[in-house]
Amino acid sequence: MHLQRKMVKKVPLVAKLEVTHRCNLQCRHCYIPPSSGKGEISFEKWRFIIDELYKAGSIWLCLTGGEPLVREDFFDIYRYAYKKGFILILLTNATLMDKKTAKFLREYPPFYIAVTLNGATKDTYESISGVEGSFENVMNGLKIMREYKLSLRLRTTFLTLNIHEEETIRDFYRDNGFQQSFHTIVEPRLDGSTDSCKYRLPPGKVVEILRPESAADYRRPSARDIDENSCGADQPGRTTNSGRFFRCGAGIWQVNINPFGELIFCTFLRKPAWSLFKYSLREIFYERLEEIRARTFSPASICRNCEFLESCERCPARAFLECGDSNAPIDYYCKLSSLSAEKDRKVRQP
Repeated sequence: MHLQRKMVKKVPLVAKLEVTHRCNLQCRHCYIPPSSGKGEISFEKWRFIIDELYKAGSIWLCLTGGEPLVREDFFDIYRYAYKKGFILILLTNATLMDKKTAKFLREYPPFYIAVTLNGATKDTYESISGVEGSFENVMNGLKIMREYKLSLRLRTTFLTLNIHEEETIRDFYRDNGFQQSFHTIVEPRLDGSTDSCKYRLPPGKVVEILRPESAADYRRPSARDIDENSCGADQPGRTTNSGRFFRCGAGIWQVNINPFGELIFCTFLRKPAWSLFKYSLREIFYERLEEIRARTFSPASICRNCEFLESCERCPARAFLECGDSNAPIDYYCKLSSLSAEKDRKVRQP
């Protein structure tokens, strides 16, 4: 008797909405190129998309950018999604946060607000943000949100530009009661430029920062990490090789929508892109994305049988963005995976 493979029910539970690519900062490592906002869809069109997500069974909406607060109609988009009953997450740099916005968010509270903080001093923060006065603005934004008792989290990407401030940043988290949330992934820009990648930390330093010192420190991701697990391996720490081409939730439980009203496979795999005003969300999710997820490794790919495949941060989308080939290895992640596995083995030894 043959056992039937358990079927995974596909529902777009999580929707990542890039409401704009515009931003008031010019962060050196950002994967989104500078944008004028040309072609961004109106609130009326976002309302249509939000209605479609509601009908499709989505529960979580992550509002991101660019910087969402640069949109003049941000309140309208956010309020409409809130009143539809979605659980909302807002990703912002907090430099535009004022009392009017905080009061609005207190009236329509998100599950949490994730704030990027890539420096704990003016010099370091602004060397990354590229905007004078932005450190004072983000500190003021954090202060206002705490005054209004908003659910708040900080996220820091460690780079060559701020790693000298690692302990100062960690102290800032501890002193202000924030759970530590550190990242090191830096992607090429969506326009093909790899200039941002020069700010990546050496793989050995990444392992030192992020890998646990004991087996007891391992933890599985939860709903509270929903915005930070939009790509990469779906079970961090696994090394068993199942040979899966895509190992993320894109096209299974997550959808990504760009500022132009197009549904894309994920943050980094942007083509093809399907207009939600020409195709139904159901057709795209259940048919078009399924065609992408059905792709397999090329027989010539050296990644397909790699012992570190399941725990590697490389994925087909990242490989295509960085190498122009979704089957290609990314040398940086190869080194990172090997060093991580070596440390894991030492940690787990009795």
